[in-house]
Amino acid sequence: MMQIILPLRPQKKKKKKKKKKKSGNDESNLDFHDIGPIEEDENRLYDPSKSLTHRVEIAVQKYKKNRKFTSTRNQVFNSYLRFGGISTGPKSFLGQDGLDNADADAEEIAARRVTDYIDDEADDMEVNFTYIVRVYLSSFLIDKSGYVQMDQFREGPQVVISFLNYLHNHKVCPEYEEDMQTALQIANKAKEELPNCKALAQNAPGKLNKACSLLFGGELYGMLDDPWNGEEMVASMIGISRGRKTTH
Repeated sequence: MMQIILPLRPQKKKKKKKKKKKSGNDESNLDFHDIGPIEEDENRLYDPSKSLTHRVEIAVQKYKKNRKFTSTRNQVFNSYLRFGGISTGPKSFLGQDGLDNADADAEEIAARRVTDYIDDEADDMEVNFTYIVRVYLSSFLIDKSGYVQMDQFREGPQVVISFLNYLHNHKVCPEYEEDMQTALQIANKAKEELPNCKALAQNAPGKLNKACSLLFGGELYGMLDDPWNGEEMVASMIGISRGRKTTH
């Protein structure tokens, strides 16, 4: 028999996967509580001779850049900024012209990238980090924010602590250092107390208090008087069970 020798197919060389070069940006994918590296130009960006509004606007932009934000943290952080007098969203009169201008310095570029800003008339307003944190992490979050999820109450103090630590470590407003430290103490205390207050609000009043309210003229009084969707449904909605009638 005649043998047929087939030519061997040349083996394809496996392509080596190129490793992605590091961008050199030390801030990429920062952990939420990481203060981030101190940049070379920070002494100029946060020079105390500049207005506080200018420094804080730049700091918010730098803080948010490449930091890991969950949707809840982002929501709470924007809420905290607005409560403290910082509008979220770009200034209407600022465009992107000049971002790629070779003559623009780092400060000009940072200012144009700002998306959270303080009203120009706010320079004369009193600055009080302690007051803002105390009210925001108590009556505002519990009664006025509209938040209902426990995560939002856990994240509230964490967001405040993370941002104030950034302001402290990057020396954004050293003239308010003592005030910020007091605000941080309150926020650290709120880490424990705020979720507990929310849990108490969810679980109180108890069934006995609700029953007394139904019977003796409290907030729930009259809810079981001829309800359109049935007594048992109403009882279930307010967290109690309607007792069965017994015959003697």
